[in-house]
Amino acid sequence: MNWITRIIRPKIKAGARVSPKQPAKMLWTKCPSCGQALFEQELSRNLYVCPHCHHHFRITARQRLDFTLDESGREELFAGMSPGDPLKFKDVKRYRERLKEAQKKSGGADAVQVFRGSIKGVPAVVAAFDFQFLGGSMGSVAGAKVAQGALAAVEAGCGFVVFPASGGARMQEGILSLMQMARTSAALTRLEAARLPFIPVLTDPTTGGGHGLIRDVGGCHSCRTERPDLFCRSQGHRADGRGETPRGIPAQRVSPGTRVHRPDLPAGGGSRSLGRSPDPSDPRSLPRVPWLRGKRMGLAPVGGAGAVGRLSRLLERVFAEGLPGIQLGLERPAALLAALGHPERGIAAIHVAGTNGKGSTVAFLGAMLTASGYRVGSYTSPHLQRLNERIAVDGEAISDADLVACLEPVMAIGEAVPATFFERLTAAAFLHFARSRPDWVVLETGLGGRLDATNLVVPRVAVVTSIGLDHTGYLGSTVAAIAREKAGIFKPGVPAVAAPGGPEAARELEREAARVGCELWLEGRDFGVRDLGGEGFLYEDGAGSLRLPPPGLVGIHQKGNAALAVAALRLLQGEGCALAEGALARGVAAARWPGRLERFAGRPEIWLDGAHNPGAAAVLARELLDLRLFSWGHTKGPVGIELVFSALRDKDVVSMAAILAPRVDRVWTVGLAGERGLGAAYLAGVWERAGVPACACGTPDEALERAARGAYPEGRVVVAGSLYLVGAVRALLVAGGGEMLRENRTGEGCPVVTPGG
Repeated sequence: MNWITRIIRPKIKAGARVSPKQPAKMLWTKCPSCGQALFEQELSRNLYVCPHCHHHFRITARQRLDFTLDESGREELFAGMSPGDPLKFKDVKRYRERLKEAQKKSGGADAVQVFRGSIKGVPAVVAAFDFQFLGGSMGSVAGAKVAQGALAAVEAGCGFVVFPASGGARMQEGILSLMQMARTSAALTRLEAARLPFIPVLTDPTTGGGHGLIRDVGGCHSCRTERPDLFCRSQGHRADGRGETPRGIPAQRVSPGTRVHRPDLPAGGGSRSLGRSPDPSDPRSLPRVPWLRGKRMGLAPVGGAGAVGRLSRLLERVFAEGLPGIQLGLERPAALLAALGHPERGIAAIHVAGTNGKGSTVAFLGAMLTASGYRVGSYTSPHLQRLNERIAVDGEAISDADLVACLEPVMAIGEAVPATFFERLTAAAFLHFARSRPDWVVLETGLGGRLDATNLVVPRVAVVTSIGLDHTGYLGSTVAAIAREKAGIFKPGVPAVAAPGGPEAARELEREAARVGCELWLEGRDFGVRDLGGEGFLYEDGAGSLRLPPPGLVGIHQKGNAALAVAALRLLQGEGCALAEGALARGVAAARWPGRLERFAGRPEIWLDGAHNPGAAAVLARELLDLRLFSWGHTKGPVGIELVFSALRDKDVVSMAAILAPRVDRVWTVGLAGERGLGAAYLAGVWERAGVPACACGTPDEALERAARGAYPEGRVVVAGSLYLVGAVRALLVAGGGEMLRENRTGEGCPVVTPGG
């Protein structure tokens, strides 16, 4: 005790100290494949698969058994069996010492643990080897457990599943270890006599003899992996084929429903993809998303079954022969358009770029021009349900026959001009507009602006919507850098309007406009909008003011998007574009844009919104507050919000969750396949760390059903985070007539959560 503690007695007792012998629990681990630091809790939720690179960590035998068997009704068999040292083997360490170390490291008595229980309700005996126990080698006790496990399966009349690791002979037991191969082989033949399935799942491939025995006895119905601890290969691997079963082997196979999706393997084969990785932004990868299977192109019979077949085959060519992924640049699309005779040059276009609000602004522009009597074409991306949606005239998607007629000349150019899917589709869109000759075409950029394939057109006016951080890997990591890319659509002498949403982006747009030599109208400087609440809004610029009705699109932010569209048309009006009286007001009220705060009536109501970045999430959060307070005519009652959520890897999901967390009561996550897709378990962990209860779901329909059944009758289900998710859910709702899941049972499948404020 020092001099100060003699005067002031410490209030914390010394006995409260933690024993130095108590080991510190590891909070995180490093992925050996991608080097990403992962929280142990996050890794556990994702079943020990890296959410970033899909590397499968080696797991213990007990963990594998826990993942495989149902929780109830399982029991360990032969737990009292433990190895000895019958040969008194000596090397650098005594065999008994090695056994003790292995038992301490793995937590098991030997390399094998055997349990009896059920898998999805189907009775089974399951044995799992642990690589941490002397490399999963086959000692006498390990062999005895496998053999007796097979006999236990025969006695119970059920199948026998084995997860071997190395399975090599254990040198410390010499001939006793080698004898286990014959012993296990003899026991496994008893399964054949009883006509019961034997399913080996090979998780740690080596040249071990015991491992090879189990593989060979398993024959063609075994499940082999190329990575440690991966349960099964994708459908289409040779092990799942219907080859001739070796004589004397039970002809049992793994059912297709048990196969685990492999994002790094092609959808139809068993070899690793050597070309591109799956990319949810590329329509080619859509079949790998289980809940979009069968909806690859979103094709519907528009123009007859023959047109559908031709288009399907043609799109297969476009996908197969196209350059992979996102590749920005103008040289390839310029060569395509030149070979087609420059169809883009005869188009009167309005070009729209921005981070958020592009689609809504396109909708307002189209509705106002239509209200003025013009024929209007539009080119947007991505589509929600059908590829044809991207190219439209007067609100009608291009027919399959017309799309074929425009894609065939593009593909006829062949290998002379290699291009991406988006670049070829953009060329086809320009060709369609040149042939159908609408009065105006409203073009939305695909990504960025400066190097986007749509930027080969010389528009009559350029429009830039709100700018924020998104696609930073392609456009830059700062708002200023992204603003410069968006300003790349500015052309000399072509007027432009912008509502960038912040001073940093506004300064960059002004600099680029001055450098290029174009007139730029900025919101807040050259035009403005005043919110009039339920009565609409007031648009103001140097030429006067316009009182306009509430927009046809839901959300207070849509008044800003509508005002930007009005400013663009007012600029065109000054350039000689005639607008009918009242056309702007009629267009503002008539605008429609699916998947953007789109409401489906019912109890609960279902709302779809394409918010997929922090900026859009902030707008959605503001609207969610209104959804809590406004009942849309229903009787009063508790109003909570259930969120169905999915996102791509290049999105800032942590910030999105932090923004939306105060507005939602529970989240149901859905994973997206491919390199850019995030898993449902990982997303659920993000939301739980944000303080919101979350449940991972396998498909959008499962998530939607559980959210609807868990909601209050007067509550809302909101679907957001990814346009791919929104499109899939919208297809379900439209197919069901917009009315789904009217029966509600609060909190089914998850603890009841009282709605907050």
